[in-house]
Amino acid sequence: MPVVTVPLVAGASVSVRVLDAVAAHQVEAEATDLHRRIRDGADVLAAIGTDLPPVCGDGSDKGLGLYLEDYVLGRLAIVAWTGIGDEDGEPVDPTPTAIAAVMRDPALAKAIRDAATAPLHATIAEGKG
Repeated sequence: MPVVTVPLVAGASVSVRVLDAVAAHQVEAEATDLHRRIRDGADVLAAIGTDLPPVCGDGSDKGLGLYLEDYVLGRLAIVAWTGIGDEDGEPVDPTPTAIAAVMRDPALAKAIRDAATAPLHATIAEGKG
């Protein structure tokens, strides 16, 4: 799968794998499974090193589902990044926990999601997917 670079704020960038239909279905399936496990009482968010993102502050099940899709997409699509650090400004690798933190930011998640899925959506819109 091809990789594109997504420029972010303050000189940071993320290298993102462009997802095909199979990978997009994998994102949906894994996110659905995580969501089911949370509803069944599993502490999935703690296991990936995060808590409810701000989009879920109202207790919205839909917001949680969208966040889980973004998290799984980020885990599958992000291959590298530059300029992303921890609270002390130290560079961090794109580990599952770091990806969970990045994907909590709605603007960053949207930029990454769009880069990873835009070609697939264009193909579908053209009637070729």
